[in-house]
This record gives sequence, C-alpha cells and structure tokens, in this order.
Amino acid sequence: MFGFHNGTIRIGFEGEQNAREIAIPLIDRTKWPEAFVSLLVLRPGDAQPYFAANVTEDTAADALIWTPDGYDMQKAGYGSAVVIYTDEADGKTVVGKSSAYSVLIGDSIHDTGEAEIPDPYESWVAAVTASALQAREYAAAAQTAQTVAESAQTAAVEQALKSEGFAVGKQSGTEVGSGSPYYENNAKYYAEQAQEALESIPQDYSELSEDVNALKNAVYTKTESDAIFVSLLTKDNYRQVRNAWFNANGCAVMTDLTDLCERWYRISRLGWKGGTRFSNPAQSTSSTGTKVGNNAGLVCEPSTNAAAGRDDYADLPLFAVMDCNWSLDANGKRHITAIEGIISGNAFEKGNWQRPVGVLQMAPWLKYENSEQGYTEWMTDQEQAIGFYPAPEAVDLDGTVHSFVLHSKYGFGDDYSSISGVPIRVWDVSHNGQITAVRNKFNDLYCGRTSADDAWMKLMTHIKYASLTLDGIMNGCCSYYNNNKKIAYAETGVR
Repeated sequence: MFGFHNGTIRIGFEGEQNAREIAIPLIDRTKWPEAFVSLLVLRPGDAQPYFAANVTEDTAADALIWTPDGYDMQKAGYGSAVVIYTDEADGKTVVGKSSAYSVLIGDSIHDTGEAEIPDPYESWVAAVTASALQAREYAAAAQTAQTVAESAQTAAVEQALKSEGFAVGKQSGTEVGSGSPYYENNAKYYAEQAQEALESIPQDYSELSEDVNALKNAVYTKTESDAIFVSLLTKDNYRQVRNAWFNANGCAVMTDLTDLCERWYRISRLGWKGGTRFSNPAQSTSSTGTKVGNNAGLVCEPSTNAAAGRDDYADLPLFAVMDCNWSLDANGKRHITAIEGIISGNAFEKGNWQRPVGVLQMAPWLKYENSEQGYTEWMTDQEQAIGFYPAPEAVDLDGTVHSFVLHSKYGFGDDYSSISGVPIRVWDVSHNGQITAVRNKFNDLYCGRTSADDAWMKLMTHIKYASLTLDGIMNGCCSYYNNNKKIAYAETGVR
C-alpha cells in the first residue's frame, strides 16, 4: 500500500518512473488560499533538497498530487519532503510551510545499465516551455483586460494600468519597481526569459550534464538547509523535525553519529533562558521555588504506570532527550554509535552490555545569582552567554566544549553497564568498589558514577519541578523506615 502509513509517505520502489500518484493533503491551504504550492524534497543520502518537478494541485481534493519520476526514485531509503506555500504576487516569497514528512523509497532490483533515469535537465526544459505558455496566458489576460477597459468607462484607467502591467511590466510607460505585483510577473518578462533559456540550449545535451549536476547539488548550502529545518520547529513537532534532519543528512549509512549530534544541538538553539528562584535559607525554610524567565508557567508532572503526566518540557529543544548507544575512544572522547528511532549504520540496542545506553540532551549554559533574599539557578541554550558557563559534563579534559551532554539511562547491575532489564546492584558495591569493577569491565576511562551525574539530577529537579526536595511531588516509600520496633536490649552509658 502506498501513500501515508504511520506518518511516513511510502512513494514506491527504487528505480520506478512516474509509476504512482501520491496525494499529499494541503491541510494548511485555508491559511494561504491564494498562495502557490510546491514540494521541496530531500532524497535519501543527499545533503541538499530540490523542488519536485511532477507536482500538480487538485483543488477538488484539496491535495498536492506528486508523481515521483526517475530522479525522485533513484535511491532507496528514508528522505523527507515539505510543502512550500509562496506568495501569489511574486511567486518567490515563502509565506508558509507544512510539517516535514518522512519519505520512504523501498529497495528493489533493477538493471542499472538499461534503466533510464530522467535528467533534471528535462524538467528544466519542461519548465521553460511552461514559462513560454504562461507568457501567452498573461498576454491573453492582458488583451482581455484591455478589452474590458475599453468597454467599461468607469474602470478604464484602472484596467488599462493593469493591462499594461501584466503585458509589459510598466505603469503609464514607466518600468515598475520590485514592490509592484507586475515586477518580473508579466508577459514580456516571461517571454524574454523563455527565449533566453531556449537560445541557451545546445544541440549536444551532454554539454549540460556537468552544469546540471552542479546546479542540482548547489540548490542549498548546508547552512541554508539547516535553517529550513530549524524554521519548521514548533512546540509540538521537535522529534519529527529532528529525525527528518538526521535522515536528510545521511545518517542511514553512518556508524558514528557524533558529528551530526554536535551540529544538530548547535543549530537548534532557539534562545531559551529560564530558571528557578529559591529563598535564602536564613530567611525561609521553604523548599519550593519560583520559576522565572522562559521557565515561568511551564509544568512537569510525574507519570505513573497507567498514564503519562503533563510535561511542557518534552519538545523544548533544550530539554528534549533521546536514547543512544555510546562509547569512549582511547582519548576519552565520546562517540554516539546509534540513536533510538533514527536509522543508521548501527542498530540501537538496549540489552547489550558492550553498548551502554545513554541519554542525549542539549548542553545548557548555567549561572547562579545570589542576593540577600535568595538565589536563582539559571539555564540557557545560548552558548557563550555573558555570565554563564557550560555544564561541566559538556567539557572534555582538553577544554573542548560540546553541544550535547550524555548521561547513563540505567543504574548498573551485575553487568556493571547501563542496559535495560538488569536489576540495579545496590547492596554490595561501595563508591571505590564500583570504580574498580567498571574499569575491569571496560577500561580505565570508564566509571560507574560521577559528581556531574548527581549535579544534573538536582539541576533538573530544581528547574522542572521548582523544588529542592520533591516533597509532595515524588514521595516514594515514606514509611518503610518508620516501622515501630520493640527494643531488644537497653543501652547504658549513653549521653
């Protein structure tokens, strides 16, 4: 079955050409009813997106019909697509975008020696021809407008100007400026563009192959492509946009995702700054704080086995988390080898002690402010913010500051690793004992716990719950140690 499936658009199999029509609902059409629509596509493994050639709008079905051609279907894997809405007046200004769709092209067997993949050049020629036709349409519209102008005395001047604008891009004989709806949007302009393009076509198509490939690969720079994805982020779609960005940047064939993580957590910083203010202990014994800045008004509630609690932080880039497998190299550098929910060269595992499970999160910058009334713990995603310093676990021994932090997801059991399904070992391991055990299991660069782990738990508790103790939030077992026991032997000589 092709089309939408669990949030993914399945468009067919590798090597197909114009085999299927994919209907993409224009759910945002009512916001921009007069806008032009197009489809921005990023193929599996490509670094830059391009606009699909075979798309038409079905106004009756309120959908964009995409017929993937051989260029679209050239490589199997996961890509992505975004519906782009552009201003009707100039056809260039982007007024809106849809959420990013994940696009799947299935593997297939085909004869690569005979299969003819349409060159983007053909779409270019088609577009040029369409421009010429559009020029004729505008010319016809201009003529019609002129006729109406002549027959309607009250609207003669207005219609004449409109006719002149659509016909030659002038008003009362003067060239219009860039702010005019007729600028580069008239019959004369389209005719000239079409003629120039047609004259530039050489007899030997092979002369254009290198130029076409260069244009195809230079549609967007990496920075521009990153900016497009970040512009799609909302408070509700962080995970979808993040996963689409990783897929678009070729993670499907990578076995080390560290550089991609560094880049993603650097470009997705949106300027969040917030914290919690606590009272001076000398003036108040209250353990409850007040959320300030962007943190004010956000709510985080504990979940139960039966229902998830409200979590306003879940899709905020600074707080959103994802599970991963990781390792340390001989220099103590962290390497992200797989991420849950993201297809890569390594499959994500939860139960292999040789591939510990960690939790990735954007590295915050921190600041503590003290006053007579109390103190405030601040967090921001703004790197190098004045007065702030990076979270200690984001800094390597050589001083390198990373864009993400990594903490173990599970407490270790008999395996001395961080994996699922193993009971936590709590009774027979001391602080020094766990260091020795973990190093024997892995190497001298690993340990079972650090002060940064404790500090991170406290920081998240203070910021997300505005509490120093979690009293009334997560009480746990409060009566276990309060059982009354009868004294077996009386003490003597005790002061």
